[in-house]
Amino acid sequence: MLPLAIFTGYTSFMSRRLKIRLRNLSHSGHVGLSGPAWSPDGREIAFSSQVDGNWDIYVVDAEGGTPRDVTHDSAIVFSLAWAPGNHIAFGAVSSAEIPPECYVVDRDGGNPVK
Repeated sequence: MLPLAIFTGYTSFMSRRLKIRLRNLSHSGHVGLSGPAWSPDGREIAFSSQVDGNWDIYVVDAEGGTPRDVTHDSAIVFSLAWAPGNHIAFGAVSSAEIPPECYVVDRDGGNPVK
């Protein structure tokens, strides 16, 4: 299976605000991307994207590479942040009728906790 995309991360100081940016190195079309956040050790960047059609959380090496999908889920994810112990905290909603719920997963997507 070919990778869906290859990203590299960098920082930018535009509009007098420091921002984390991701550059898609393998896809010329638009792919939605939100909330990039550096890991506490600076080696990885977590972000939410709709690379495969669903909004999932991905982690990519800061030096670049193929992002790893850590949520593997049909729920819409949002508001991600790195949590202590190199975990990722985020909100998710499965449908419009259900209120959003908070989750924490390992950086590889294992051990989800609500």
